[in-house]
Amino acid sequence: MNQVWVITSLRSAVKELLENALDAGATSVEVHLCDHGTTSIEVIDNGNGITADDFEAVALKHHTSKLREFDDLPGVGTFGFRGEALGSLCALADVSMVTRHRQAPVATRLKFDVNGRLVERTPAARQVGTTVTVRQLFSTLPVRRRQFCGRARREVTDLLQLLWGYALVADGVRLVCTQQAAAGRRSVLLSSPAVAALPERVTALFGQKQTATLLPLQPTAPSDGTRAEFGLGAAAERTQPKVTVQGLVSSCEHGKGRSATDRQFIAINGRPCDHTKICRLANDVYRSYNRHQSPFLVLSLTLSRQHVDVNVTPDKRMLFVQNEKFLLACVKESLVQCFESLPSSFRVAPLAPPGLPPVTSSSPSGGPSGDWISAIKRSAQKNGGSTSAAADSSKRQCLDRFFRRVPTPEKPDGGPDGGQTIADDPATAGESPGERLLSSGALLAPSGAPLATSAALPSGESDDGARRQGRRRARLAFSMEELRRQLTQLESATAESGGTGRDWRFRAGIKPSDNSAAEEELSLQIKKEDFLKMRVVGQFNLGFLVTQLGRDLFLIDQHATDEKYNFERLSRQPLSKQPLVVPQELELPATSEETLLSQPEVFSAAGFHVAEDAAAPPGRRLRLLAAPAVQGVVCGRSDLEELIWLVQESPGPLAALRPSRVRAVLASRACRTSVMIGTALSHSGMTRLVEHMAEMDHPWNCPHGRPTMRHLVCLNMLEKS
Repeated sequence: MNQVWVITSLRSAVKELLENALDAGATSVEVHLCDHGTTSIEVIDNGNGITADDFEAVALKHHTSKLREFDDLPGVGTFGFRGEALGSLCALADVSMVTRHRQAPVATRLKFDVNGRLVERTPAARQVGTTVTVRQLFSTLPVRRRQFCGRARREVTDLLQLLWGYALVADGVRLVCTQQAAAGRRSVLLSSPAVAALPERVTALFGQKQTATLLPLQPTAPSDGTRAEFGLGAAAERTQPKVTVQGLVSSCEHGKGRSATDRQFIAINGRPCDHTKICRLANDVYRSYNRHQSPFLVLSLTLSRQHVDVNVTPDKRMLFVQNEKFLLACVKESLVQCFESLPSSFRVAPLAPPGLPPVTSSSPSGGPSGDWISAIKRSAQKNGGSTSAAADSSKRQCLDRFFRRVPTPEKPDGGPDGGQTIADDPATAGESPGERLLSSGALLAPSGAPLATSAALPSGESDDGARRQGRRRARLAFSMEELRRQLTQLESATAESGGTGRDWRFRAGIKPSDNSAAEEELSLQIKKEDFLKMRVVGQFNLGFLVTQLGRDLFLIDQHATDEKYNFERLSRQPLSKQPLVVPQELELPATSEETLLSQPEVFSAAGFHVAEDAAAPPGRRLRLLAAPAVQGVVCGRSDLEELIWLVQESPGPLAALRPSRVRAVLASRACRTSVMIGTALSHSGMTRLVEHMAEMDHPWNCPHGRPTMRHLVCLNMLEKS
């Protein structure tokens, strides 16, 4: 197997070394990164070490001590078994190691060449275990090396996601990951204690706040309904493999899930893997109870090794499972049993005033019972003593005006239902129109019919159509044959003049369904300098600018464009800090702490100020001293966590990143200070708006999602033959 398939990133390099340490029986593994792994990677373990007989072959390709014969492969119980990892690392970097076997009196330092051959062997001092050092990863591949150095921070984030999975699965193993800059102190990114209890490991990695939202999963046999869903017969249960489902999952109560699926860890027989079907199933089940969030999930599945194929992909992260449908059925049944025990109701304030009888039945005519209506009136009269007569009169007038707008066309026999109208009912004489409509029950039809629909109008007309009956109408002659003939003439004339016919750059229409296609076309075809070349043709309907670039005309929304420019300008300005009376202790994962400490200028510009306690354990080293305050909105811990996530995930410039609550305030301020629809602009004012688009980072829509620019027409289409 080629080394470029085995080692593709920092994540895969550390993964192979970590698995070797776990296969050696290590109970403590430390991963030390220098300059995010671009300078060196060091993995230290306290495992059994390497025997002297294996020194020569330890880094050679296709050499392994974990399989003795081919028949051992189906039931392999170790992480590694191919003998490719160290040989691939030697071909891509400078590899050395210091190892001491438990029976050796002294440790040995080993150095290898690019082919994995041992070139130097010297005594060294070390406890039992192995230390592997990898320097200048991908130095033999200049293009990949340059790409690796350019996205080193993102590589570390991907690595931590991997290490979390192993720390949650490897019970009884202490796992530590640190990062050290070339000229700086060493910071802890991850620290997992050597404990057997899964909740304690979750707390060490993600904090007590995360652990408090989790529920344990219990192994449960699939029910008849679940078997039928996956096409499994009840009689075939005896032939299915035994599956044990254990782990933790977020409670399905609102607010206890996550907004993303970034913390879902699956392990089969103790091997972390990427099983998309299980993750999709878990998300679907969770969203059937909480459709707005995704679960935090740690799932450990145990079944016979003979039913699992681990030799599928180069990184061994994809596994094939025999009788996969039965495995999925067991997982779903465990999740359903876990969630069904939770209450699915919420406490709400009563909507009806106290003392009202419940609604029991409806009248034969389809309206509510007269007793219920009378109870509403009695309650209103009882509670009306505390309100003033003027307020009561004002409310009654508003109610009357509202009900007068409800259309009640009469039928030939005098009423909407063939009988007398509400106004003619002797029982409602002397009441206002609103009271008469309430008494009739027309607003409370149990069938859920709306107050007024187009069905109440004459057949074939809508409410808007009835108001437009006075407009003039004219018939226009249209012929598809004539349209095709003119289009053929246009294409022939364009081809004769050396044009491109119908091969125009912009094809998306100006309609909401084409918004994404239109933005993609504009981002591909229009560059920032093109805005400076645009010629302003004029203003349309006091709200849109018509501009020309080459043979193309564009329509620019003057308010959305100015709003986006003002929003980006406000986002780049540092926010004021509001000191907290009592500093808040931050309970964050070690990787989030490292993000905060490595880029303090980004968080300072966003209005956050934190202090570090170097003596505190990882996850509790930071305190929040100040938070941004914008127009009365004071941010807090949740906004800081959101900003940390944005910094970790954003591929572009970080200076303008702001939490969502701050963005909403800035968007509102930018909207109020922008050019409004209906404002007549001079030629210089229109030119200024177009030039501002060349200064924007994302000029295609405003902060509220409204498009700023659309392609209008290509002038080649309008040329006559």
